[in-house]
Amino acid sequence: VSLDDRLSNAQGAAARIEAERRGTLQRAEIALKQSTRRLERLQQAALKSATASFEIEEARSLMEQAEAERDAASEGVAVAEANLKMAEEQLRRNSVYAPFDGVVVQVHQKVGSSVDQSLPLVTLANLDILEMTLRDAPAAPAANPAHTS
Repeated sequence: VSLDDRLSNAQGAAARIEAERRGTLQRAEIALKQSTRRLERLQQAALKSATASFEIEEARSLMEQAEAERDAASEGVAVAEANLKMAEEQLRRNSVYAPFDGVVVQVHQKVGSSVDQSLPLVTLANLDILEMTLRDAPAAPAANPAHTS
């Protein structure tokens, strides 16, 4: 077992991929709407004999292509979400949690090194409650006042 940050880096990468996939999906949905509107306009024009049938077929083909791209982007988002959930679960299972709130005052093992299970990873201190022991000290000699002449 080694101590490193690969899981947290993988989680970040999965989140970035998911965001990119969502952007791809949004662009595909916009392209689908545009091609659908174009097809509808051409079909209306065809009713008035103002367009050729090949233009309608071309628009229909572009709309079907946009639908396929939207579906592929949607599947990509689903895969990215599943990968992100897996990375989050792996990170959760491989994380070390302190038994109390505190401050790391010393790190005993270095990132990237093999973990020695006989040694602690870190030393924590709870700084909310501090105790101080005072002992009676011998009286300090009185300070000599400054003499002026």
